[in-house]
Order: sequence, then C-alpha cells, then structure tokens
Amino acid sequence: MTGRMVSARLAELEAEIDRQEARLARATEANVVALHQAAIAIYLDAVEQLAKALSANDAKAACPKLRELIDCAVVAPRVKPGDRSISKFAGAWPP
Repeated sequence: MTGRMVSARLAELEAEIDRQEARLARATEANVVALHQAAIAIYLDAVEQLAKALSANDAKAACPKLRELIDCAVVAPRVKPGDRSISKFAGAWPP
C-alpha cells in the first residue's frame, strides 16, 4: 500500500468519523426507546441462564436460551475467501 493510498483511506475514515459525530449530535432523548422493566428482567434472566448452561457444558439447556436471545441469523456469501462479518439489525427484516 502506497503512502498516497494510506492518505486517501485516512481521509475516508476521517470523513466517516465526522458523519457519525454529526449523526450522534443530532440524536436526542426522543430517539431513545425505553424498554419495559419486565422485558429487561426477562432478557437478563435468559442471559444468566444461558451463561450457567454454557458454564456447565449443558448444550440441551443452552440451545433454547440462545434461541430466545437471537431473533434471526442472516447468511450471505463472502466477497473474498476468509472474509467474515457480523451485522446487527434493528426492526423487521429486511434491514
């Protein structure tokens, strides 16, 4: 990679930082979704039970708890061999 290529990539990344900082500055409390306390308690309980099952190497108990926590898994072809990515989705499919 040449110095010119590094400079160009750095400029792209700095521009992305600026875009994200501007987006964050526009965010307000009105954009925040408050979860019901019962939903939070259910989630935390599922995480705790999953952790216990994994610690005990109990796959039979871990699988249902993991399914409670994962809404969907999306499998997509890789661009290049060895590429890996994980995407987070909020809301309905498709993202």
